[in-house]
Amino acid sequence: MKLIKAKVNLYWNIVDSNNVDIDDNVTCFVGKNESGKTAFLKALYQLNPVHNPPFKADLTNDYPRWRLSYDKKTNPKIDETCYCEVIFCLSESDKNSLQTYFSDHFQIDFPINTTLKAYKHYDGKLILQFEFIEKEIITALLFASNTPMQEREEIENISIEQLENKIDEKIKFYKEEKVILRQYKDLKEKFDTIRNIIFNPLPQDLNAILFELMPKFFYFSEYSLLKGRIDLTTLMNIGSKQLSESEQTAQSLLNLANTTSIDISSNDFEKRVAELEAAANLISREIFSYWTTNEDLSVNLVPDPEIKFGSNGETIVHRYIDIRLNDLRH
Repeated sequence: MKLIKAKVNLYWNIVDSNNVDIDDNVTCFVGKNESGKTAFLKALYQLNPVHNPPFKADLTNDYPRWRLSYDKKTNPKIDETCYCEVIFCLSESDKNSLQTYFSDHFQIDFPINTTLKAYKHYDGKLILQFEFIEKEIITALLFASNTPMQEREEIENISIEQLENKIDEKIKFYKEEKVILRQYKDLKEKFDTIRNIIFNPLPQDLNAILFELMPKFFYFSEYSLLKGRIDLTTLMNIGSKQLSESEQTAQSLLNLANTTSIDISSNDFEKRVAELEAAANLISREIFSYWTTNEDLSVNLVPDPEIKFGSNGETIVHRYIDIRLNDLRH
């Protein structure tokens, strides 16, 4: 699933951003200070944040302050204000998952050009809704009910709102022709079944499927620095939630290198050296996925144990790893 359009309303200093198209490759926001760049990205992040779902925006802090008092008095349902709405296009795997659901529940094919619209409200609700191409959904219904070919062209070109009246007209017209009558009654039944996902909030089980398929959003306002010296003993003995930002970054680096602080602290010399060399080589290769200016760089991870003495005079080995970046060109 990929984000293709976004809009932010009544959030921080944004009253209405209008629809913003998201480029397939890269999108860059450029603007003056206080023009709303951060507000737009924060609202987008809070739609489906990776770190703290479910998220509820705060009216006092997030709603435009200059409008808050007046809007509270004139709108008793201000908590239901939508501050972020987006449109996602669906991947092939998304469509396959939804095809299974549509086949099981509605006995029709999932229209392939359908998009998903998501609305996030101040009360924390995330509303999901399909955006169908009307002709596609009507064609899928006609095909599933075996409606005669000579009838389809007339019906395919009407709107969803007109469909029910058209079906009723056909049922009256063909009341003496049992085969066609049965096909139109089947069409009416299928339309009645799928009407809820066209005009109303989606059922809970379908919502759950779509929520799992939806992208999670990250937001970075600054980067955590990676220190040149990693305290392995601390990483091994403290839970991840208690680590500082730089320690979490060091932990992420080890995860990227497919190793752990325990592996590279092994008492076995050969095992420790082999693990360090493998980790350093993997990180070096990763660097050149993004950095091509100088390919004569390499990463070394150097063990640096420090002998300390405990309160009872016992010897304690505190283990560190020093990160060294070698430049063979210079």
